[in-house]
Amino acid sequence: MTTAKPTVAAGVGAGAFTRKINGADFSLEANTPRVPADRAYYVLRAGEIIFRSEAYPEALARYQELCQAHWEGQLEGDDATRLNAARGLYALDSQHPRAVAILKSAGDAGDHRRLAQQAQRQAYLKRTRRE
Repeated sequence: MTTAKPTVAAGVGAGAFTRKINGADFSLEANTPRVPADRAYYVLRAGEIIFRSEAYPEALARYQELCQAHWEGQLEGDDATRLNAARGLYALDSQHPRAVAILKSAGDAGDHRRLAQQAQRQAYLKRTRRE
């Protein structure tokens, strides 16, 4: 006899959740002292709630928009800052032209490996779409 898996309620778990970039003025939070304990995800900017959703994907999308804007601004910084920004942008969009260019020219072996793996994935997808 098999038993059905127990149903798990979607939404925020019991523990505190925070996602943020060091040095940025925004975060994605749930169950922290800075946000209501109402099983929702909150995006904060400068300590103020700017977005609320009970759906993690929606809150994450809003947070990632802020991440992209933050990293775009960091591309004008010093070499280390620019490289970190390129890594962040590449994580969001592996086709971001400036991020790819910076990673190719200033990235380390790990960055070059990720670029090569992405190129292989793109070549594979291109081949399989033609067949």
